Amino acid sequence: MKLTHFGIEDYRSMSRAAFDDLANVTTLIGPNNEGKSNVLYALKMCLELLRSGRIASGRETIRIRLDTYAYDWEADFPVKKQKTNPEGWTTFELHFLLTDQEMLRFSASVKSKLNGILPIQLRLSSGPYAEFRVAKPGKGGKALSNKAERICRFIADNLDFAYVPAIRTAETSHELVNELVARELRLLEKDNQYSRLQQELTKLQQPVLDSIATKIRANLKGVLGNSLREVKINLPTRNRLRAVARAAQITIDDGAATSLERKGDGVKSLVAIGLLTNALQQSESTKDIILLIEEPESHLHPKAIHQLKDVLDSLKEDRQIILTTHCPALVNRSNVPSNRIISRNKAAPAKNLEQLREILGVRASDNLRHAALIVVVEGTEDEIALRALLPHYSTILKAALESGSLTFEPIGGASKLSYSLNLLQTLLCNYYVMLDDDKEGRKAFEEAKADSLINQAQVTMTLCQGMTEAEFEDLLDESVYRDYFQKTYNVDVTWKIFGGKAKWSDRIKAGLTKAGKPWTDGDKQKDKAEIAKLVTEAPGAAVHPERVQVLKTFVASLEKALHTP
Repeated sequence: MKLTHFGIEDYRSMSRAAFDDLANVTTLIGPNNEGKSNVLYALKMCLELLRSGRIASGRETIRIRLDTYAYDWEADFPVKKQKTNPEGWTTFELHFLLTDQEMLRFSASVKSKLNGILPIQLRLSSGPYAEFRVAKPGKGGKALSNKAERICRFIADNLDFAYVPAIRTAETSHELVNELVARELRLLEKDNQYSRLQQELTKLQQPVLDSIATKIRANLKGVLGNSLREVKINLPTRNRLRAVARAAQITIDDGAATSLERKGDGVKSLVAIGLLTNALQQSESTKDIILLIEEPESHLHPKAIHQLKDVLDSLKEDRQIILTTHCPALVNRSNVPSNRIISRNKAAPAKNLEQLREILGVRASDNLRHAALIVVVEGTEDEIALRALLPHYSTILKAALESGSLTFEPIGGASKLSYSLNLLQTLLCNYYVMLDDDKEGRKAFEEAKADSLINQAQVTMTLCQGMTEAEFEDLLDESVYRDYFQKTYNVDVTWKIFGGKAKWSDRIKAGLTKAGKPWTDGDKQKDKAEIAKLVTEAPGAAVHPERVQVLKTFVASLEKALHTP
């Protein structure tokens, strides 16, 4: 089951809001006190109601009993409407998309058929109940509403959720640990050896409990007289499990073994989210799970935020995630509409990255602000050459470059990769990286990868078969720059002394040295810039035939990144 729609009417600050076409990951962003947390809490309350299934049928309506804390009309119905509408209702509507298998199970358990969507409406007022109905037009909706108990049971059997509040204390983590311990201990109930040990434990404990009951009976006899017949004390297995679970203690050794209560807020926050996400990853349950998280970035160091984002990304394929955030790193840059902007008590899908930047207070330069994809390269000479090569190999990239939706960001060396990518993430930019396949490029990639700033799908390296290292110029055919070196240094770069398995710069330096020619770092940068200009003059003949596949793969990756929804 997947939640595809969540509608809200007259709840706290929100008069009316609709969240349609909910993605696997939906991010709620917006200014403070505009309703992000209200949306998440409202969804939590609705899912708890449906999962509880405490049905109380009336003559005309189907009702679910509310927990005392779930809804308070005076606090939750819009204050500005309470005087004019003293019997007003808060309404929520949830649409669940069912798979073919789930529709078969629904038909078997509820004895009714669906067309793939289960639309449910919950209405709450000042009473202790929430009204339940299936929001389908005609007689079909009423017939389904009368089967509320079966429908709630079906939802409970097929859908689960977890909620992580913005304030994550040690107590929050303890509650999660208690839940995990209790869940695992319940599995032990099926183990024969565990059951036998439980029975032996019960036999040992029961005489103690009977003795206590006898003492209590004697004390009560004088008060209740002959009307008192018997006093019993029992410890049901379920209560024993709960007691064991609540006795669990958490000690974290991150260089100093310390109880969780004495750790910092950042560690407490990570532990709470980590426990929950790990439980969802390890869960063998067939239930679909919705994960609700308020401001996962709270108290976290930037590196920890990127690591957390990796965890959430690993969950989104099999779990549905809805989160609130003020952090640009957690915004979905590739699927912009999945970010829902909540402002002035209204909600709407984000239209573009520029709108997201404005809401989050992010300022970017004009070329970055209007680009759908940034190509990160090591130097300006790489940009000059690629601006000529990409249009030659792809009409799609040619149009993107002309429109400004594809642009470049030279970073001045591989060592600056992590810093540059972190900045681009903060500016809500999508990027793809080309790096030299040398010691510096490999190290930069591994460091950025460790910081959760990049993965293999976002990088192309100038790998050349048979070479220990390679840089961008190694992809080029020697004919591009042969005349230039002949004219500038009076040497032929096709000579054997310019060969070998080293990268281009090292081979050129070694060859020129053997030929008695000095070649400084300044000469290298000047020559690379001149070669880039030569590439722009004849891009069709610039790439070595045996290495053109590297460039073609790079082109295909950019096209895919541009069109990823």
